[in-house]
Amino acid sequence: MISLTDRSLRVVEAGQELLTAPISVGRPSSPTPTGSFYVTDIVPSANPAGGYGPVALALNGYSEAMDTFGGENAEGTPDSLAPVLAVHGTNKPDSIGRAASNGCPRLFNQDILKLAALVPAGTPVAIWP
Repeated sequence: MISLTDRSLRVVEAGQELLTAPISVGRPSSPTPTGSFYVTDIVPSANPAGGYGPVALALNGYSEAMDTFGGENAEGTPDSLAPVLAVHGTNKPDSIGRAASNGCPRLFNQDILKLAALVPAGTPVAIWP
């Protein structure tokens, strides 16, 4: 579960909390979408030091405020695709805890690695205000 108000991510299985981590959320101009989603893909990055960190968990949601993302995608290639919602790492650790992203929840890189090891494709993800 992701709480935008608390700017936190929690992984809970059978009532047991497996991971709690602070996150960055979308800026007011590109807010993080809320609702029920699921992990579609776990995408290791070709550039772990880049803007998406070492791995991204793609979700079945899209940005409601953007048509495309600029820069490069998680594979390090130019990004001209639809703005898929993803939970990913960051090369801007000072952004964690703030409204600083284009809509994707960002985690510290060590936390996204833990998350990727815990959740397979198909895992439900609830994003609440």
